[in-house]
Amino acid sequence: MMKRRDAMCPTGKQGEAWDVAYAALFLASDEAKYIMGATC
Repeated sequence: MMKRRDAMCPTGKQGEAWDVAYAALFLASDEAKYIMGATC
């Protein structure tokens, strides 16, 4: 089941909870000061 699920992802594997945590940490930091969440 996990191999089939992983095959549906473009990277070939599912992310982990740490991936989400690091993304949230980055977006909350000063390094992300030009990221506004708007789409064109």
